[in-house]
Amino acid sequence: MFHEKLICDSSNTHLEIKNLINASQYGIMESRSCQTKLIAFFDKITGLLDKGNSADIVYVNFSKAFDTALHD
Repeated sequence: MFHEKLICDSSNTHLEIKNLINASQYGIMESRSCQTKLIAFFDKITGLLDKGNSADIVYVNFSKAFDTALHD
């Protein structure tokens, strides 16, 4: 477990220093929670709908793809 955290922390630090993380990425960043992203998403969608625009949303679930991948 310690090795995983060390690799994750050093990878995230590298990505931040090199500015390789898009501003819209939330899931893996300590300072950005998935809840914050969800609030920002709903704010954007409700703003569009309030102005009379429409919004299409596509949800993609990749969990099954990772469940069936060989991890050897």
